[in-house]
Amino acid sequence: MTEAPASTRARLAQIAPLDSGGEHPAMGLARHLACTAHYRDALITALPPPAAPSAVNLRNYALAAVHALRTLMYACQNPEVLTPELADQAAREIATAWADGDAGDWTWMHCKALGLDPDEIAGLAEGSARRMAANGAESNGDGPAAASGGERAPEPAQAVLLPAENIALTVAREQLRRGEDPPVNTTTVLVMALDRLAGHDNSAKEATS
Repeated sequence: MTEAPASTRARLAQIAPLDSGGEHPAMGLARHLACTAHYRDALITALPPPAAPSAVNLRNYALAAVHALRTLMYACQNPEVLTPELADQAAREIATAWADGDAGDWTWMHCKALGLDPDEIAGLAEGSARRMAANGAESNGDGPAAASGGERAPEPAQAVLLPAENIALTVAREQLRRGEDPPVNTTTVLVMALDRLAGHDNSAKEATS
């Protein structure tokens, strides 16, 4: 496949944009999270060890979020399976994927189930790894080079919302689109996210303690 001259980040945004769900934002968010998790996993695999802890965390959080979201979507379509046992099963599967190192199998499965091409996403990650190696990147899946798809950026990497913050933002955006006011808990998550991105983690915790 011949790629148009565009950055890896731009291509990933084309594959699974955050707001691609239209009237079904859960599907759009699930696709975005699956793409993110699979890209991160493939990038970690393509780079020499050891993997940066922050890179592993990003992969794990995205995988956990898409797995939990798809479990909820399945339960909504099949109410008879909506039991505490279903939540426990999803939690065990997430924990096993984290502990046993088979996260890539799960990210591949989620991409396929959501209509994404996991091989293309992995290919983008491998290209990023090659560029990072050529540019002398010192960490595995972390830092400005990794955050920008392995391409040297003239500015520091942009801060990234955590999966739960992304979910809150998607919910709030949809509620505002319908002319509704987001509830206090959603607003609180977003305010804390802004505090964290601004480097005010301590003040955010104190304000909510």
